Amino acid sequence: MFVKNPVVVDDAQRKYMLCVFKRMFAAISCSALSGYFVTKSAVLLKAMTGGLAIFFMLCCFGIVVTLSAGVNKIKTETASLLLYVYAVLIGCSLAPLTLVYTGASIVECFVTAACFFGVMCLYGYTTQRDLSNIGSILYVGLICLVVSSFINILFLKNGVFQVALDFVGLCIFIGLTAFDIQMIKKYYYLGSDAGSVEKFSVYGALSLYLDFLNIFLHMLRLFGNRK
Repeated sequence: MFVKNPVVVDDAQRKYMLCVFKRMFAAISCSALSGYFVTKSAVLLKAMTGGLAIFFMLCCFGIVVTLSAGVNKIKTETASLLLYVYAVLIGCSLAPLTLVYTGASIVECFVTAACFFGVMCLYGYTTQRDLSNIGSILYVGLICLVVSSFINILFLKNGVFQVALDFVGLCIFIGLTAFDIQMIKKYYYLGSDAGSVEKFSVYGALSLYLDFLNIFLHMLRLFGNRK
């Protein structure tokens, strides 16, 4: 039986959070390695600029829907596997960025994004302030951002507006990082046993992976040097 005794809960919760970060870093590594592999093949890189990328993104969407809909039915091992498959597909899909941005600016934006991400993780984990209200506002802002982005891509095609959207998106995901960390920390108490807590760590890792990915992409679009 999984024990939530106050005497041992802090240590157990730290192990749970460490598991979340291990899975998240493993997912990022999968994306980086798969993306690097694609860049080394001219055939794969060309394919990822066409229909294959769309297919991969649809698969990614399907994985997210599957994980979200089957949170109570999917086994931890299956959820973990889907997380890493998702990360690999994302890495392959983002490989064409190397055709648009210089390698140096990609590395610089990645490191800068990691610094922002790390600071907000630390804040979200240590703060005693309840970020629930802020998180609700940020998620509303995220929905507005997605809708505005589609409108701009399909109809407006305004470069200045897109820059503004990327700046707003960067701020939203920086804020969501702190909120998600706090929520992931709270999820520990929702687990009725060790198995459910481990499954929560997979979903937590996915949330943090998406936060970091979006911080990096918005930063790259804002500050990346194009070829």
